[in-house]
Amino acid sequence: MASVVFVHGTGVRKEGYEALLRLVRARLTRLRPDLDVLPCLWGEEHGARLHHGGASVPERVTRAGERSPSAEDADAIWALLDADPLAELSALARFGAKPRAYRPARRPPGDRLADEVRALTDRPDVLAAAEDAGLAADLLAGVETVADAVPALAIDNADAVTGPAAVARAVVAATLRHADGRAGGALSVDGVERDALTRTISGALGGSGDPRGVIAQAGRPLATSAVWFASWRVRRDRGRLTDGAVPPLGDILRYQVAGDGVRACVARAVEAARDRGPVTLLAHSLGGIACVDWLAAAGNARHGVDLLVTAGSQGPFLYELDALRALRVHEPLPRHFPRWLNAYDVRDPLAYVGGEVFGDRVQDREFRTGQPLLRAHSAYWAHAPFYDWLAEEIPR
Repeated sequence: MASVVFVHGTGVRKEGYEALLRLVRARLTRLRPDLDVLPCLWGEEHGARLHHGGASVPERVTRAGERSPSAEDADAIWALLDADPLAELSALARFGAKPRAYRPARRPPGDRLADEVRALTDRPDVLAAAEDAGLAADLLAGVETVADAVPALAIDNADAVTGPAAVARAVVAATLRHADGRAGGALSVDGVERDALTRTISGALGGSGDPRGVIAQAGRPLATSAVWFASWRVRRDRGRLTDGAVPPLGDILRYQVAGDGVRACVARAVEAARDRGPVTLLAHSLGGIACVDWLAAAGNARHGVDLLVTAGSQGPFLYELDALRALRVHEPLPRHFPRWLNAYDVRDPLAYVGGEVFGDRVQDREFRTGQPLLRAHSAYWAHAPFYDWLAEEIPR
């Protein structure tokens, strides 16, 4: 009788695995009654856990210790500007600013503001504040980004109380983004010096503005409110959120230093199945990495596996990073490695293809589960075309 050993991915524990195993077994044996779907539950024994009850997590922030609403709003603004330096100006143009009627004899207000922004690089106080923040080399790029954008937004500095402060934050955010890109990663800039530069630029543009910015003035547009709420929840519930993050993230970290237990679990499951007939390893996510590592090891030439099927696998990605345990980058898959089929969904952010790095030793198959982002990572197990494909490919 042909066997399928189902190896789960990161974050899965006994109760969840048993439910998932029932689903996979029912869907697969409906199409292939000759198959015996066997368990390989490694998460209970070899998954990550907080051995000291989360003692390393900073103590929870009590409601009495919460900061003022204006400080919370400021955090939300900077979180939003990290993603898009022009986001607040766009919100101001849409919800907050009411520019004067255009008069043909006068320059458009956005053009006048662009000139004022470009003039910032000629001001000694602005240059000194940028130097203190470590951003002097990137200020010009930030200034040009905002100066190029404000004409289209038609924001008039003189017509909105929040205008100078919002423009200042946009300049600083664009400067930070340029600095990050130049440094090849997130640049460390102190928040106090960042805020000092913002205040200096705001003053140079004619005012200080409401410290809460457009969020308060415009009634908190939906996206900004979400950032504010998420920021507050992370601080307030960090202990609980850490507890929830330990299984999925901790398993990945722990595998890098203590993956022998996971691979041994795979070996035992295969050994129990291989005397019955052909063996297929069906592995998800981190389980796929463990299977690739175990199968590629030099001592596993007689592993007894006829087919490896990975779904939502990061194995090819780790190979490119030279981060697999048993196979170094540029080394081919060993001859004893079984046939490898790899399922992926382009919406699954944790799925990678193997054919481009391993050549014809890996056959990739795309599925479109119709699920967004992280839901797509587990959607294979409810996707009928996936089982149709498996039923045809699994050896008899």
